[in-house]
Amino acid sequence: MNEIIQILPQKIGDQDQNVVSARELHKALGVKTRFNDWADYNINNILFDKNVDFIVVWSELKFQFAFLSETEVQNRTPQSLTASGYQSDYLLTINTAKEIAMMSRTNKGKEVRNYFIRVEQEYLELLKSGSKSDCWKDVRHDGKSPRRAVTDSIDRLVKHAFANGSKNADNYYRLITLETYRGLALINTNKDFSLATVDFKSYRDNLSKDDLRHLAVIENAISKLIDHELEIGTFYKDIFKKIRAKIDQFENFLLS
Repeated sequence: MNEIIQILPQKIGDQDQNVVSARELHKALGVKTRFNDWADYNINNILFDKNVDFIVVWSELKFQFAFLSETEVQNRTPQSLTASGYQSDYLLTINTAKEIAMMSRTNKGKEVRNYFIRVEQEYLELLKSGSKSDCWKDVRHDGKSPRRAVTDSIDRLVKHAFANGSKNADNYYRLITLETYRGLALINTNKDFSLATVDFKSYRDNLSKDDLRHLAVIENAISKLIDHELEIGTFYKDIFKKIRAKIDQFENFLLS
């Protein structure tokens, strides 16, 4: 099925949901109205409930899906966030997005709504089929070890960065994950998201065996690279540059 709009796993309230970005929905519907005006009318002024039908998030302008965590947003005003180069967005449940698409009363709105219906049908069929094969489960299980290893290595990198004057070293958890997923084309080009809001366990559960294998290989390589560079005392910013170069190298290999 052609992907009209990216669907992500996300917890809203106490429920695990499939969600879409309101900005992406706005674009997919071909709406000419400015996003903020459209969102006020279609989300804030309709009887949708915050933290039930949608949540509000903030992201960097250059990384639409690189959402800030609640801690990063806490005690900051929308005005200060906007002035710092962030933009607001809404993560909508599929049902909410479907209703908004239907309210547009256009052929494009009908197309988007039907797309959501097909996605829901495929998801239900997957559940009925007994989930994943034993082979897939083995690959998924095998990928947990390199994931733990790279997380431990990033943790050591973060401590190294803080010790050498970094004020924002915690961002490396998010940035390295974003770069890894981008390099493997597991997320749409120029559309990134972060550990702050996305349930990556659920996301990995929807990857193919090949994607999981590629992910394990690059995470293992990144872990070894970080450990080696820390051992020889490389400056933390240079380590991040080498990580990006390693991911680019792997991306070129996959595309060749």
